[in-house]
Amino acid sequence: MKTKKQIRRQADKIVAVRVGRKKVDGKFLFFLFTARQVEEVLADISMSSLPFAPAFLSGVCNWRGHLAPVIDLEQRFGFTREDKTSKGRYLVVRMGTTEGTDRGEMLRCVVRVTNQIHTLDASASSVPVSAEQVGVDPSLVLGAFKENEDFFIAPDLIAILKNQRKTELF
Repeated sequence: MKTKKQIRRQADKIVAVRVGRKKVDGKFLFFLFTARQVEEVLADISMSSLPFAPAFLSGVCNWRGHLAPVIDLEQRFGFTREDKTSKGRYLVVRMGTTEGTDRGEMLRCVVRVTNQIHTLDASASSVPVSAEQVGVDPSLVLGAFKENEDFFIAPDLIAILKNQRKTELF
C-alpha cells in the first residue's frame, strides 16, 4: 500500500512524450499525461483492427482482460511521422470512470507514442498557451502549456475517442 507521501510524490509527476520531430517555433512539442493516468508502458501489443474505424484508431487490444482502444495520437492531431517503421511504445492511460454504473469501472485506452518518454516534476512555472498557438485543434486538448523551451499539450482522450470536432457541417 502506498503512503500519503508516495501518493503526493506521484501526483507531482508528469509523463511527457515527445511528438516525433514536431516543433513549434523551433521548440519541441510533447504530449502530457499525469503520472496517475499512466498505468503501464508497453513495448509491444497484439491488436485487432476495426473495420470502418477512423484512421487514428489503430484497433483494440486485450490489456489484462480488458478490451482497450488503441489510439495513434500523432495521426489524430495530423502530425506526420517521419519514421513509420519505428514501433514506438504504448501507454495504457486512464481516462476516467463510467457513469451510471454501480461499480464505476475505470475507462482506459492504449496510446501509441514515440520511444521518447520522460518523467518530469510538475512545475508551477509553466505558462498556459492557446491550442491554436501550438497548432492543434482546441476541441481535442484539455490544455496547452509552455515551459522553458518546450510546448506541452494534454490530449482530451474522451473527446478523441468520441471523434468529436466542434465544427459545423452546413
